[in-house]
Amino acid sequence: ARYKTRLTGDKFNEEETLELWRKAGNADGLYYIYFTKTMLATLFDNHAQAVEFAREADKYEQAVTGSLAAPFLTFYRTLSLIALAEGGQGQPAGAREIEANRQKLALWAEQSPENFKHLHELIEAELARQAEDHGRAMDYYDRAVGSATAGGFTLYEGLSNELAARYYLNLHKSRFAVIYLEESRKAYVRGRASAKASELELRNQE
Repeated sequence: ARYKTRLTGDKFNEEETLELWRKAGNADGLYYIYFTKTMLATLFDNHAQAVEFAREADKYEQAVTGSLAAPFLTFYRTLSLIALAEGGQGQPAGAREIEANRQKLALWAEQSPENFKHLHELIEAELARQAEDHGRAMDYYDRAVGSATAGGFTLYEGLSNELAARYYLNLHKSRFAVIYLEESRKAYVRGRASAKASELELRNQE
């Protein structure tokens, strides 16, 4: 849902902050607003919006050169591009971007596996799923879960399990899907991603 990407609550108002930071030239802050919105849009399956937010973040990327943010933004953007391609909303340029991003993530994973290996592995799992390379998909989903868990990336542990659950559901392997779905829910709870945990609880009841 679109409202889940709005960063407005008791202590923060997105619209007011965007206006103030644009006037002040706070490129770093603007980058992280759009980074966060990209992440939320991807997590809640609003993929077209996620790509739009990522493009907005790109305008301010010079402000965060050398930070860990770029690989994570690339990861979320790529997940959404893969989803759009499957939904028939992708463009030829999107396919080229997916491949370019895949190579970037592979390089980052090689250079800093403790930070980025799980990102690369989950993209590989999704691409293998898309290509119906089931052995590779199963392997890489489990690799992504393992790497995220070992690195303490609880949100990504939840996401890897969630996407694995969807994969098994699409294969009509509901017994496997239920296991991954429950592991995903527990990881989201540990990571205080309460909206995602609640969403999965509803899905599990179905």
